[in-house]
Formats: sequence, structure tokens, C-alpha cells
Amino acid sequence: MREFTQRLSREDLSRGLQPKELGFGSTHAVDLLNLRPEQEGLQPYSFLRDPFDDGIPTDWPFPQLVEATDSLYLLQETAVEKITESVPWSYTTQDTLDARNTSNSLDIPFGGNQWQVAQAQNSWYAVKGNCVVFNVAPEATYPGDINDAVYVDDQLNPEAACYQKGRYFMGGFTGNFWAGELDTVISDWESNVGIATTQRLEPSENWIAYGSIGGGDFPLWLMRIGSSTPPSQLSAKDKIAEALERNEFGFMPLNV
Repeated sequence: MREFTQRLSREDLSRGLQPKELGFGSTHAVDLLNLRPEQEGLQPYSFLRDPFDDGIPTDWPFPQLVEATDSLYLLQETAVEKITESVPWSYTTQDTLDARNTSNSLDIPFGGNQWQVAQAQNSWYAVKGNCVVFNVAPEATYPGDINDAVYVDDQLNPEAACYQKGRYFMGGFTGNFWAGELDTVISDWESNVGIATTQRLEPSENWIAYGSIGGGDFPLWLMRIGSSTPPSQLSAKDKIAEALERNEFGFMPLNV
């Protein structure tokens, strides 16, 4: 049997895995195990250095390391820790305020699932099925906001959140969603537009809620319905009513 030899250059070894569209004759690798292509060729895997000198305690799936609004956070099950990227890294546990009454503190509840984080340019929201934890910029539409404040709401409890094409989405709701002020808002809107009162379909695990494009304050409407929100000084009730009329805010069941 004749043997074929192939000379491999440094350039060949730095090309990495073969894309699907390339056929025979390519010098790309078809399989790599514990190696990665770099400028100097294939290099063995090297372990990442722990940026915390003494490490951090872990209890799967916490903590989760996330980057949001140009800051790094460790999301624990019941705490938010902001990281200072010094040498070594350090972290500070953030105070958590009640989203519905910002003069009070509120603990992040135990339980739930892994954190899912959605972020825009100057705000982020984290959900785990039994609460919403978030941070918004001081100039954002949240009354009394202070820099780096972290807010908690344990009445709105979506399981998923994302920020897609300039719009916040939340989904996977549990509990009595229409209780309290939100039901009043919908009833007032129905009256104003002259339609009969409708039976409320309870948003559940396969429902999403969405806000307007560029509307980073949409989740706040669901938490502080009776509050005015600068700069427009419109109450969240008015904002919800306007958004409903424009079809910029609503709910949708998904086929799952």
C-alpha cells in the first residue's frame, strides 16, 4: 500500500476546523481534541486563571457571571454582587430595594431556576421564575432611582427574558397575573375605547409580554402602575393605555 505524505506548515495548523463548504484538498483540520488553532499553530488547552485569588464558593447553578451595562456581576441565588476588576478581582454585595416601594429594602427570594438576563444600553433585568431583579440608569424612567441601585419585585415572576431588536420580552408567567392594579388598568382602557369587558385569559408559562421598541421601561409598568415616571410625568397607567392603543404593548401565547 502506497503512503502519501503531507507537509503541514504553521499556516496550515493555524487555520482551525474545516468549514462544511470546503471539500477535498483543504489543509484545515477535520477534528481537534484538546487543541486549539492559534497564530503559531495548534496549541494545547490551557486552564483559565482564577481572577479571584482565593476562588469563590459555588453551588450549582450559582453564582452566574454576567456582563450587563458595562459592569460584571455575580448573580447568586439570593444576592447580586458587583465585581471590581482589580488584581485580583473583588466583589461587593449590592443592596436590594423594593421595586414597588423604593424606600424599603427587599430580599431576593430563595428558589426559582437559573437566572436569565436581558439588557439594553442602560438597563438590565434578571429573572428566575419567582422574581424580577433589575438595574436602570438614573436618567431612566424610574422614580427615585439612584446610581447602581438594584431593585427586586417578587410579585411579577416570569421565567424568561430577552432584549431583541430594541424590544424587551418577558415570558413564562405564573401566579395570579391580573390581580390588583393591572386589572383596573385594562378595565379602564376597555371603558375608554368603548368595548365590553372581556374575560381575562391568565398569562401562563407559554405566554410572552412585550413592550415598544426602545421602551426599556416596559417591565416597570407592570410593577409601578400607579406611579408617574419622568421625563413625561405620565403615570404607568397612562403609558399602558397609550401603548395598548398603538399595539406597542401586549401579550401573546406561543405554540409550544
